[in-house]
Amino acid sequence: MQAVLAASITGAPGKQSLEGAPMIVNAFRPAAALMSALSYPRKFALIGLVLFAPLAFAAHAYLGEKRSAIDFSDKERVGIAYVKPAATLLGDLVRARARAVRSLAGLDAETLR
Repeated sequence: MQAVLAASITGAPGKQSLEGAPMIVNAFRPAAALMSALSYPRKFALIGLVLFAPLAFAAHAYLGEKRSAIDFSDKERVGIAYVKPAATLLGDLVRARARAVRSLAGLDAETLR
């Protein structure tokens, strides 16, 4: 396996040693040793686990983000329920103030329309 990997990267088909190979081949040496020691079912299980780990991380991050958005929406609903009576009160105050100003100015409702 190592000879084939070294030959494919260095271009020397008869070369059996990785001594002159680029640094990238040396970086894969532990992985190549591990894969050569495993049986095929274990190799597939390892590759599946390596591919599943980023998927699990991304799914966990996505679900966490959605959970926080749901929590924020719940807080917004509570805030709206709290503010709705205050907005009604504010509207009533504006209308009462307008009536008071009109009555003090001597204007009736018919003149303003």
